[in-house]
Amino acid sequence: SHLTSISTWYFNNEANNILSIIKENSEPLEKCVSGIYQGIATGKDSVFIIDEQVINQNKIERNILHKILKGKDISPYTINWSNKYLIYPYDNDGNVIPEKDLKDKFPNAYEYLISQKNELKGRSYFDKSKKFWYELWNQRNLKRFYQSKIITLDTAGKNSFAYDEGIYIGTTTVYSLIPSKKINTKALLAILNSKVLTYYHKKNTIPQAGGYYRYQALFIKDLPIKIPKPEISKLMDTIVSNILYLVVQLRTNT
Repeated sequence: SHLTSISTWYFNNEANNILSIIKENSEPLEKCVSGIYQGIATGKDSVFIIDEQVINQNKIERNILHKILKGKDISPYTINWSNKYLIYPYDNDGNVIPEKDLKDKFPNAYEYLISQKNELKGRSYFDKSKKFWYELWNQRNLKRFYQSKIITLDTAGKNSFAYDEGIYIGTTTVYSLIPSKKINTKALLAILNSKVLTYYHKKNTIPQAGGYYRYQALFIKDLPIKIPKPEISKLMDTIVSNILYLVVQLRTNT
């Protein structure tokens, strides 16, 4: 038992030294981005998140729809969009479209929502709010999502960050990292997906059931980022751009 305790102490001490080296001369992730944002909460995904079949059956107007990701659609460097859309009855600033305007401008979407009104009545917390019956629980601001960003899922077996040019919004299981000018976005993506930061994160986060780890804003905001020099940053940008291109090509050809 004496040998076991020495061995355990040595391993922990070694791990602490490694973590200190990783953290040395770094900046927390939250200072390298302008924000880490959770996606949209619908309050009723079964009604508001729909596929092509529902869209075609109800002839729902395309300009009220937005491509949406769930956490399971994201893996390192890769987005496997599951062809789901969000009905978003707001303008791009998150202001609700009045019911009369919704009915006039998007009659088919409105009729679909009317057909689902009984389902939407089940949201008891809406009764205590001033929201209209067809609203989302937290619509957020679309401008936050329609820009180049890094995205990740809330729970994963390893660091799983991907690059989005501003095509998708996310559900509550998706987090968007909006890049700042402090660091090249694709260089940051490489650092976040690295084995070094995966090791660091696993040592600083309590594992969940099944060997998964949390990646919500609270758990990743302090990840240590060593900002690369300009010439290294440029090289990393090129390499990651090639990786992203290859990922798309492989997915397209399989």
